[in-house]
Amino acid sequence: MMADVLDDFGVFNLYMACKLHYSNGSYNAIKYNFRTRTKENTFWRRKDRYFFHKLNNTLNHNREEVIDYFNAQFVAGNEWIGDMVGDEAVWNLHQKKMQSFHYNFERDINTIYTEVCNEGTLPFDSVFDIDDDASHPPIIKLLLQDDIMIETVIVLNELLGFIPRLKITETLVWPDLKNKILKYGNMLDGKINTKKCKKTLLNVFTF
Repeated sequence: MMADVLDDFGVFNLYMACKLHYSNGSYNAIKYNFRTRTKENTFWRRKDRYFFHKLNNTLNHNREEVIDYFNAQFVAGNEWIGDMVGDEAVWNLHQKKMQSFHYNFERDINTIYTEVCNEGTLPFDSVFDIDDDASHPPIIKLLLQDDIMIETVIVLNELLGFIPRLKITETLVWPDLKNKILKYGNMLDGKINTKKCKKTLLNVFTF
């Protein structure tokens, strides 16, 4: 039996579910299978509904790809569908990044090894330490500087559970960034081979 074809309202519903998911509230799109209280007549009253139609056609009515698309956009900071559809670079970059994920992950781990751990002369745990004159530990600094991927931080948190242990006190950047890391981590659950990532991590730091 063929799956139902994703229609434009279905894309809108996924958009609303992802928007709720990445908010600071308790809604979890994975837990609720992307169900929302969105009404179809609400969609048809929107002046921007053409963008949902265009996106649906572009992604060939593929539900999982639409979800990945919205993940990429919300993580990049785009919240309005018009900005998303008008910013092809975000989606193109995300696709390239995920297609070569393990290569990029290994590159990030080597960046941590050389720039933070001084090629092994400092312990791996130093990546989570916060100096007295700093607001963030090195791993978050690297993320904010775009030196490593947010997905690398998510995988390391999946393997090590370090996010709850970070003693970050600043309130301008970290609360929203922490929320993004954890919420995006929910979305990536089961989509990344963390066993392979763990092997890469051990290879870099033990050889």
